[in-house]
Amino acid sequence: MNKKEIFKDKRGTIEILEKNLTIDLLRIKSKINTKRAAHYHKTSGHWCIVTSGEIQYYERPVGKNIKPRYTLYERGDMFWTGPMIEHLMVFPNYNDNEFICLSTGKRTQKEYEKDLVRINYDLAKLYSKWKD
Repeated sequence: MNKKEIFKDKRGTIEILEKNLTIDLLRIKSKINTKRAAHYHKTSGHWCIVTSGEIQYYERPVGKNIKPRYTLYERGDMFWTGPMIEHLMVFPNYNDNEFICLSTGKRTQKEYEKDLVRINYDLAKLYSKWKD
C-alpha cells in the first residue's frame, strides 16, 4: 500500500488509501450539513460504498434539462457514478458520514482536475423546485 494522503477541509476528510494504474481507493468522511461533488467526470467514474451515516444523492446526465434523480443511500449501500453524470452528495443527518470510493482513472490532483467539471448549481434545489 502506498503512503496515505489525507486532505482536510470544513466538510471533513478525504483519505487516499491506495493509488495504482487502474483504480484508486479513498475513504471520505463528511460532517453533518455538508455537500460534496457538485461536478461530473469526463471519462472516469466511481463506485461508492456507504460505511456509516447516509448520503442523499442527486444525479442527471450532463446537458439534460431534466429533474435530477434522487436516491437515499444508507450504510451498506453501494452505487456507481459513471462519466458525464452530474452528481451531488448531501449529508444532512449524521455526524459520522463515511463512504469508501473506488474510482477509475488517475487520482493525482492534475489528472483529477483535468477530468473534472464543476457545476455552479445545486442539484438538490433543482430537484425540490422542479415542476413535474
